[in-house]
Amino acid sequence: MTVPAAIVVVLLTQSYGALQSNAIAMAALGGVVAAAVGMMPAAAWQLARPYLYGMRALHALVIVGGAVALSLGFGVSPIQVLGIAAILGFLWRIPE
Repeated sequence: MTVPAAIVVVLLTQSYGALQSNAIAMAALGGVVAAAVGMMPAAAWQLARPYLYGMRALHALVIVGGAVALSLGFGVSPIQVLGIAAILGFLWRIPE
């Protein structure tokens, strides 16, 4: 199942190298990057929004704030931040 995805990645990488000198292609890639960057906080908001009300608000703010602090303040890798957040979420449960 991973072979088709790997082939697409190789083709895209080769295409990027060939299109680096094309201004229109690079502008299009810049737009794609901007859209992807905009989608990241929107997705994070969609995931966090249900937990920002009631007793879950403190829980969500501590986990999200801690994740941002670890990532930006201490340079912890995203995989490590996800692992720490998963462990904290497992250990610190809020009654429904």
